[in-house]
Amino acid sequence: MKILRKIVIWLVAIFIIVFGITFALPTSVYMERSITINSQAEIVFDQLNNFKNMQNWSPWHDIDTTTIYTYNEIPEGVGASYKWKSNDPNVGSGMMTIIKSKPFEYIETELDFNRGNTSLAGYKLEPAGEYTKLIWWFAHNFSSQFERYMGLIFEIMLAPDYEKGLENIKEICENMPSIEKTKIEITDFPGQLYIGIKDKCPISEIGIKMGEFYGELMGFVQKTGIQMTKPPFSVYFSEPTDVIEFAACIPIEDEIKTEGRIIVGKIKKGKMAVAKHFGNYNQLPLTYQSITNWIMENNKTIVGPLWEEYITDPMVEKDTSKWLTKVYFPIE
Repeated sequence: MKILRKIVIWLVAIFIIVFGITFALPTSVYMERSITINSQAEIVFDQLNNFKNMQNWSPWHDIDTTTIYTYNEIPEGVGASYKWKSNDPNVGSGMMTIIKSKPFEYIETELDFNRGNTSLAGYKLEPAGEYTKLIWWFAHNFSSQFERYMGLIFEIMLAPDYEKGLENIKEICENMPSIEKTKIEITDFPGQLYIGIKDKCPISEIGIKMGEFYGELMGFVQKTGIQMTKPPFSVYFSEPTDVIEFAACIPIEDEIKTEGRIIVGKIKKGKMAVAKHFGNYNQLPLTYQSITNWIMENNKTIVGPLWEEYITDPMVEKDTSKWLTKVYFPIE
């Protein structure tokens, strides 16, 4: 009986020790790694904000090149997501979604590893002289005692992958051509009639809406025989916050009768501050910021909605670096 009593005492003691250790373990984990890149923040941001670019630098892509990737209809920014599926336990399966994105400053994503809870990860971009400092972070709240024990070696397991991924991003960005500074021109705009579809939507859905609206407008153009002598454009009636009011437009020469939700509108004549943007549409915020800075430096006032004219047809020219978009700011 004494031996049995000692065994029970030892078992109770071991249980108390194990329980005490578990109770003392952290309930969450946070890890970050950083690197300094000799490249513009716009270039670095573009690699991170579009999931299809991720295969260029992901440290897990080379582990299993047969991994299946499935992307949703939003190509980049808030709302963009993709799923991956791999038989390799070092890659596994899951889903990542961008939940926050501020051009050239930060991106936050939600990760679902199909284990009943989610994690957060993201990137922060900070100026470092002529360089860009990129911080890649990961955060997770543990939902089980087993996870809390795994937390003790979590950083040891994940850090090498993060460091390899950052080195890959650095190599890609430093070998890409720099973005030229935007030149601002002043022009007297004669005015322009247009047919368009106007709506509001979350800024993350604007690419989908644009495709839908231009498809409907082009159907109307073909039906009515309108001759398009100028490129299509879009007008923005509100600041690009979470929700934006805009119109997809096609220029016309004379008033016509429309149907359904297609309207006739007009951009008034007047002075315009104009900038040429070469490159992907996701880098347009940089051009907008350049014009805004110029307006502030020269004490100008914006007197109407802003608009973009799409000179290059992306269905014809596949090289995004050759896309030309003109951005117009009406000023006094």
